[in-house]
Amino acid sequence: VVETGLENPHEVLARNALHAAGLVEVAAELLLEYTVDELGLLLLTKLAAVLALLTTALLGLLLGFLGIA
Repeated sequence: VVETGLENPHEVLARNALHAAGLVEVAAELLLEYTVDELGLLLLTKLAAVLALLTTALLGLLLGFLGIA
């Protein structure tokens, strides 16, 4: 079987469409990844604040129990 190096126009268009769809998918995945990272940092910040409040409250209870405060 001998095949030519030329392609039919509909094959070229189909390949280009798949390539463009792939680029859109990669761009969407990257945006989602950055959004998830930012949300993770926000949650980590909130967790640190909650742990600081909890530590302060527990320290106050401990000092009150020991009669130091």
